[in-house]
Amino acid sequence: MRKRRADELGLETPDLVPPPARHELWKAARTKSNGQFTSQSAQEISQRIVSGNFYLIAIETGSNEFKEEYMDTVVVELGRASVYGFLEPQTIQPSGNTLDSRKSYIQTWMTESNREIYIAPYIDAGHWQPMAIMSKKAQVVWFCSLHSKIKAELKSLIQTVMTRTRGQQLEIIYPKCNKHNDSWSCGYYIISWMKAIIRAEIRGEWTERFNTTSPLSTSVITTIREDWARYLNKHFK
Repeated sequence: MRKRRADELGLETPDLVPPPARHELWKAARTKSNGQFTSQSAQEISQRIVSGNFYLIAIETGSNEFKEEYMDTVVVELGRASVYGFLEPQTIQPSGNTLDSRKSYIQTWMTESNREIYIAPYIDAGHWQPMAIMSKKAQVVWFCSLHSKIKAELKSLIQTVMTRTRGQQLEIIYPKCNKHNDSWSCGYYIISWMKAIIRAEIRGEWTERFNTTSPLSTSVITTIREDWARYLNKHFK
């Protein structure tokens, strides 16, 4: 595992790999030999999801993987796999990755998979912000429940990839999006947006399709929690 991580980070020796994060140790203690969570662990996590303790889930499990696998399942079940692809949040974020490795991953995945739209959940200082990348149009649709703009570093990264693959200038689209009133629910907001995009098969007219700044209702967040918990109990046994 350390050798594979060293290769991913471009390090000369596994000895230079940083120690595993808390969530990686937590997962290692609760997974079977095939890499899946035990049924007891899945039930424990699903109970925390239903109770709304998203922060603890993120800290203990590294919820990047859960979002990605969960949304992959949604895409396949709805027959949208040829349209939408996902970028791994743990691979595109600055922490633990070199700039070159991030560029290489995005460029390689887009070239090989050839999807129309790539959905990328991005985490910045504990805050989740998703974006929809349309490489053929050199466009990025940016969502943030705090209504923050895309950071210059991330914009530059995507622009570099677009220049290499398409030779086009990047356009950032900022639709109106739901704004949350607390410090813990951003994860539910990004799942809500991603599911809305996939279910309605949104490919354009982003500012018309997303046009409200109202916070998500309690019932919407509860439904997301329950759906996510059912997914865990079904797929991690």
